[in-house]
Amino acid sequence: MSEKGFIDFQNFEKALQEKGVELSSSELSAILELINLRFDEVISKSEQQAESFARTITELNKTIASLNDVIETLKGKNNRNASNSNKPSSWDHFSKPNPKPSSINSGDGGSIKKSSGGQKDHSGTTMKVQDTPDRVENLYPHKCFGCVRFAECLARASEKTARTVVDVEVRTIQTEYRQMSLCCPIDGTEQCGRFPAFAKSTFQYGPTDNAIVTELSSDGSVGMHKISTFMDDAFGIRMTDGTVSNIIGKCSDLSESLVERFKDTFAEVHIAHIDETGCRIQKKNGWLHIAASRRFSVFGFHKNRGDKGIKALGVYDRMKDPSQVAVTDFWGSYLKIDAQYPKKHAFCGAHLDREIQNLIDNFGNPACARKMKKLMKSAYVEVQELKGKGMTEAPQSLLDEVSEKYDKIVTAALNRHKPPKKTNKRGRPGKGTIRALFERFRDYKEGVLMFLHDFEVPFSNNQAERAARGMKTKLKVSGCFRSEEGAKAFCNIKSLMDTCRKHGLNHFEVLQDLFSGKNISGQFCLQ
Repeated sequence: MSEKGFIDFQNFEKALQEKGVELSSSELSAILELINLRFDEVISKSEQQAESFARTITELNKTIASLNDVIETLKGKNNRNASNSNKPSSWDHFSKPNPKPSSINSGDGGSIKKSSGGQKDHSGTTMKVQDTPDRVENLYPHKCFGCVRFAECLARASEKTARTVVDVEVRTIQTEYRQMSLCCPIDGTEQCGRFPAFAKSTFQYGPTDNAIVTELSSDGSVGMHKISTFMDDAFGIRMTDGTVSNIIGKCSDLSESLVERFKDTFAEVHIAHIDETGCRIQKKNGWLHIAASRRFSVFGFHKNRGDKGIKALGVYDRMKDPSQVAVTDFWGSYLKIDAQYPKKHAFCGAHLDREIQNLIDNFGNPACARKMKKLMKSAYVEVQELKGKGMTEAPQSLLDEVSEKYDKIVTAALNRHKPPKKTNKRGRPGKGTIRALFERFRDYKEGVLMFLHDFEVPFSNNQAERAARGMKTKLKVSGCFRSEEGAKAFCNIKSLMDTCRKHGLNHFEVLQDLFSGKNISGQFCLQ
């Protein structure tokens, strides 16, 4: 008799006989059947548990993979600072330790340590002593006063040393302009004097008062209430917050036509720096659009960041010559509207350098990123050296060398980093951060390397970014603009102030002339 199961019948019977146990065949069969049945149940449960464990392990692996993606994303965000992203340098204050700055402009591949105080060849800004001071006070020994021979000593006194103190003498002047009337003896007509152009009401604040308020608001980023308090404390001039707002609005109105003429100059410039930055207006997002040339700056506010906001600024569409160069970052709207306003594009190398640094810091330090960073830096340094020698263009050998290395790095990067098989948030096929950057290097090579081909084109878009700092400082103080009118007023005044600096003008004096009703366009060579 044979039985199929986990235990063989004959072996089981033999084992029992060796132990001295005698059982009949039916008894053995019953026992074996029971044992095999129990084994079958145990194995079945084990298989079910194994399948459950396998499913659990699969789910856990998926969860771990998903969490790893989240961790890498968070690590990337946490490790991003001013050196490897578009975050402002002020953000670095909150990260510890302080990150290394981007090294594209440094000669040793790292940060440049500067000694304290004025640097070599710096002209300095210390105020010089006047040859003829406004006031002189001679200081004599106190104990000599009352001495009977003081007059005798005074005649022989000599200067030992001198110290000069520069201070402001605050004096408020209230001027009453009286319109006088005369009767002409010839024809009997009445002849009256004319009020100054700025004297339009029976009582008002003068050009200097208005200039101080505007200066504090725009350049000083001081709030309206603090301005009114300061004017009262410093000069005894009482103003309401509404008066301060009206003065700022008046300055904006007076400068608006002038700013439009600033925009016209961009039709002739070779290079224009274009940028935008976010701002808040009554708890809503808005955008400050910037256009800057070597001699002029223009600011404008719009609710839209894209092509509507760019067109509303009124500069981009004035640049109709295809030979003109717009220096921008890779914001897609600039490229989108080029179908209507074709022009050359030079892309900001500082932005690209920060993106490369992000790959080095947060994406495994890929070889393509290191090589491209080294190439861009060496090309930048080479251009600076050629400029220092008085050259206006790079030799063809340098252009060919950089171009060849550039193409090799980009090709190797795209071959090495294939697109991942997952989609992005919008359901589109994902590219991956590394590949996306090097596809831009591939597609916009001419714009990336334009600084190498045209020495007038700067490496970065820093001129536009520096222009945006004033607005960021303003928002740090006030938090947001109270109205769109306030934002537009800031833009008009900021356009005037920045342009004054570029022309070497004293913008406080320009504001005084503006409020006095004078034509100031001639100071900017605008006739």
